[in-house]
Amino acid sequence: MNGAFRRRLRALRFPGHVGSISWGAAALTGLVACSALAAPGPFFAESGTSGIVSAPHDAGSRAFAFSVQPGQNPAWAQMAGDGAPTGRSIQSRNLKSLGLSLLLPGLAQLEMGHKLRASVFFTAEGAFWTAFAAYRIQGAQREDSYVQMAEVFAGVDHANGRDDDYYRNLAGWPSSELYNEYVVRRDARTRYGDDLEAREAYYEDNRISGEDAWSWTSDSARERYADKRSDAKRSYKHSRNMIGLAVANRLVSMIDAVLLERRDSKLRVELAPEPGAQGARLALRRELP
Repeated sequence: MNGAFRRRLRALRFPGHVGSISWGAAALTGLVACSALAAPGPFFAESGTSGIVSAPHDAGSRAFAFSVQPGQNPAWAQMAGDGAPTGRSIQSRNLKSLGLSLLLPGLAQLEMGHKLRASVFFTAEGAFWTAFAAYRIQGAQREDSYVQMAEVFAGVDHANGRDDDYYRNLAGWPSSELYNEYVVRRDARTRYGDDLEAREAYYEDNRISGEDAWSWTSDSARERYADKRSDAKRSYKHSRNMIGLAVANRLVSMIDAVLLERRDSKLRVELAPEPGAQGARLALRRELP
């Protein structure tokens, strides 16, 4: 590095009141670098503003330059090649990619020409929803099976449409009479202690009887019923998991689309002395496909 270049770089250490903004300018430079990565809207500088410099650039490139000279105020300038997309168009493209990924994972990748990546997301999406439908059908069939078992082997009238607690008690107790004696009477003793009248009233109000009563023909039948009920609940749980995987597939596709947009762009940072003046220029250039 020659002496002239050192002197120009030392111009970044501004004299007097200008030196007080050097750290702020550096921080602002970092913020704009991050903003350029996110492809925000363009920064425009008013004509005639001091500190704006020009730099050679290629068509299809996009650069943000910051120039500071002693006695001048820092300003941002945008330099874009002829025909280069504007910041708003880049932002719109990113939003479009996110929307396509949300609609169907892989669409954004397909539009950008990444057919293999798109096929992976398409395949995963199809597999998740196919599995969801299969698990729902399987769960419904298993639910019908254990409901029919309750009617045939436990003597339950109109077993379909009961709440989950009722089906769980069916699996856990050989008969409703045993459930009443061991569960309902225990709850009555716990609530009312030595108050026999209150305990008996509670028992009559809460015991299972009438069309809700059951009595299994055998323990093996009750165990088969419990197994079928567990299988049905497992199938429904798997179907819900497929929905979660479909949501995750969309999130991964959205992130992948944004990363592809950035990977396909070329980013270059330049630090050069200011021609014919004491100062330096920091430029962030991004080439667009």
